[in-house]
Amino acid sequence: MSALANLKESKQIRKSLGARASCPQFQDKSGQSPRSNVPQGLNVSNRRWSAREARVEPAGVVTQTPSPEGAEQTHAGKMPALPGKIRIFLMIALLALAVFVFTGCGGDSGSGGGNNNNNNNNNNQQPTPQSYSVSFITNGGSSVMARSVQQGGSISAAPDTTRAGYIFDGWYTDNNTFANRVSFPYTPTGNITLYAKWTAETTWIEIWTPADLNDVRNNLSGEYGLMADISLSSFSNWAPIGTEIAPFTGKINGNGYRITGLRIYDTSATYSGLFGFVRGGEITRLAVENVDITGRDYAGAIAGYMEGGAISDSFSTGRIDSMSSISVAYSGGIVGRANTTITDSYSTATVNSSASSGAYSYSGGIAGRIDGGAISGSYSTGDITSSSPMRDAYSGGIAGYVGENVDITDSYSVGGIVSSARSPYSGGIAGYLGRNSTVTDSYNDGYITSSSNSGGGYSGGIAGDVTGGGRITNSYSTGDITANITGGGIAGRVTGGIISDSYNKGYVTGGARSGGIAGEVSGGGRITNSYSTGNVVSPGNTNGFYSGGIAGYVSDSTITGSYSTGDITATGASSQSGGIAGYVSNSTIRNCAAINRTIRASTSNGTFSARHYVGRIVGYITGAVSISNNFALSTMTATGAAFNTSDTRYHGVTKTDAELRQQSTYSDATSGDGLGGLGWKFGNDDENPWKMPSGGGYPIFYWQ
Repeated sequence: MSALANLKESKQIRKSLGARASCPQFQDKSGQSPRSNVPQGLNVSNRRWSAREARVEPAGVVTQTPSPEGAEQTHAGKMPALPGKIRIFLMIALLALAVFVFTGCGGDSGSGGGNNNNNNNNNNQQPTPQSYSVSFITNGGSSVMARSVQQGGSISAAPDTTRAGYIFDGWYTDNNTFANRVSFPYTPTGNITLYAKWTAETTWIEIWTPADLNDVRNNLSGEYGLMADISLSSFSNWAPIGTEIAPFTGKINGNGYRITGLRIYDTSATYSGLFGFVRGGEITRLAVENVDITGRDYAGAIAGYMEGGAISDSFSTGRIDSMSSISVAYSGGIVGRANTTITDSYSTATVNSSASSGAYSYSGGIAGRIDGGAISGSYSTGDITSSSPMRDAYSGGIAGYVGENVDITDSYSVGGIVSSARSPYSGGIAGYLGRNSTVTDSYNDGYITSSSNSGGGYSGGIAGDVTGGGRITNSYSTGDITANITGGGIAGRVTGGIISDSYNKGYVTGGARSGGIAGEVSGGGRITNSYSTGNVVSPGNTNGFYSGGIAGYVSDSTITGSYSTGDITATGASSQSGGIAGYVSNSTIRNCAAINRTIRASTSNGTFSARHYVGRIVGYITGAVSISNNFALSTMTATGAAFNTSDTRYHGVTKTDAELRQQSTYSDATSGDGLGGLGWKFGNDDENPWKMPSGGGYPIFYWQ
């Protein structure tokens, strides 16, 4: 889950002899630089003299015009006049030395120059260091000149730029999204453009002390900024800021400072949190740590209820609990219930909601329930629980209940998710995913459990239940799934919803309907371009137990372009198991691959009857079905009943394991039932999502 980023510019300007003499490659065999061998008293200068004072020599080397013959040097330390021949000899020696230094220490690095100096000089010349261009796009700020940096060099400090009415917020390698901030000193590895990020400058009311924070309730529309860490330990029972009648409508920027010691215990409070009720407010960069909150209806670390507005770059830690005996209970790591946008935020808090009076219960790592807006770039790591012995309970790693038209993207959960109720819903991202809502580019790595006291219950790695138009895309789950009725690696139940380009690696146990991707798919639901590698089990002693590598129970729905590899088991008086689906009615299954090793159907004590059905593709078929062009592993074994080998709808077309590890088996165009390949698209984008793993194996997604 939002979840909130320095190398050194060192330009060495080597000036003539001094710089070269300091380099090992410009030293002689004795370990001394050529300059150290210049006779004492010989004046070798690095500065350029005027033409009147010096003869023109190789760049950077000049020699003083000698005094007239016979003239004596009277200045201390200067050598006396020398005979003309000696002076000429020394000048020649000096010229030779200059050539030696400025041509890379004179050719061959060994002893003597020999007659091969030309070749050796060419071979031993140092390559010209590569330079990289660093350009700066200021996005409305004052201009910044591009920098040229030698390979291995760095820019020591962030270049300054200003913009009226804005605060500079750093240089980034990406524009607009500003996800990758550059730290200075910065060493480029190639030509690059950096982009300036700006934050609008505001004149806010400064919060320095707990008393300042408490005073916010006296000006609910103000704009505030934390200027220091705030401890609320002096408040034994914090009164939340804002109510439904007088909500907080202003803005608060935490500036990266922390609020700690927030304690609330009020089982009669409607709204519990740092803020009770927020309407249209903006909360950013707010950290609320070690909260201890017990409320009644709406409880969240930052806000009990938030209507409109936005929360960004914020987080919470601690414990949040809503316990209602008379109404609905909502608990969230950030907000109890919301109709808002939440971005780049996270919670490590444990979250619980319980309703004991026949009301509903909602718990979420970020929000207990969200009915509009969006959640992106966010995550939770705490355990999430909900309970309602007489009604429904919803638990989700990001949100317990997601209403209509809500998008969740780039988010994840790694905590345990549990719901217990008459009808419990548990999901790694959402307990319930409503109409036309989506989960994209998200994942779960925690265990998921739903427990029902009346025979219901849905557990899914991403969502417990997906309804009309709800969609899960480019997402995955690796946690184990348990449900006493319906469990799936991605979704417990899909009713008119869609799962695509997603995978499961967890172990799935559903009491009656279990599937590697979904326990049940009905009402026009679709699963496409997905796979599962986890084992699937439907245990029990009553009638109607269905297990499938992709879906346990399929009615009036479609499964295409998918595969499974886990072992499939259904135990019960009437058990049906299949590599793709256990039970299929009035549905389509096409272009799929069953790569399972074992398919099993039996009673719980291991006995078998005529009511047990196993199939390499499907266990049992009824009604109008279209099942075609599906492949099955040649070495797959059946337990509990024999495979129906005379009907390819059940049995599929046999492929060896070696064939099922070849891309052509999947990518070749289909030319008829069992002829050609499966027609899957391989590439590097959402339109061509599949690829073969570099180490060998079965297909995976391009983004893995």
